[in-house]
Amino acid sequence: MRWRQRQAKSRPFLLEKPHRELILETIRKTSAATNYELLAAHIRTTHLHIILDTPSTPEQSMGDLKLACTMALKAANLADAEDRIWADYGHIRPLRSPYALTQAINYILNGQGAPMDIYRDEPLTPPTQYNC
Repeated sequence: MRWRQRQAKSRPFLLEKPHRELILETIRKTSAATNYELLAAHIRTTHLHIILDTPSTPEQSMGDLKLACTMALKAANLADAEDRIWADYGHIRPLRSPYALTQAINYILNGQGAPMDIYRDEPLTPPTQYNC
C-alpha cells in the first residue's frame, strides 16, 4: 500500500464513465474560455493527464481546471460536498521541445493502457510554452 493511500482521510475518488465524460467536457470548455490551447487529455479511473499551451502559469492553469472540474462534478451530483476528488496537488512537467511534446502526447494517449476518455488536438503551430 502506498503512503498516500495509507494517509488518505477519505476513500479514493474513482472516476467512472459519467465522471470522466464530464471532466473532459469541462476541461475543453474551461480551456476555450480561458484561452488555453488543449493539446491532449486522457481521463483515467484514478487520475488524468492534460497537455496545454497556456498564457497563464502552469500552476494557475491547473488550479483553474481542477476548480472547474470539481464544481462541475458537484453540480451534476457526481460528487458529494465532502468528497476529496484530487489526491494531491498535481504534477507539472515542462515540455521544452517539439520532440518532448510529441513524446508526452504519445505517452498519455497510448501509454496508459486501454484508452478511456481522450482528447487530441492537432496544433497548427508549435506551442510557445510546453507544460504537462
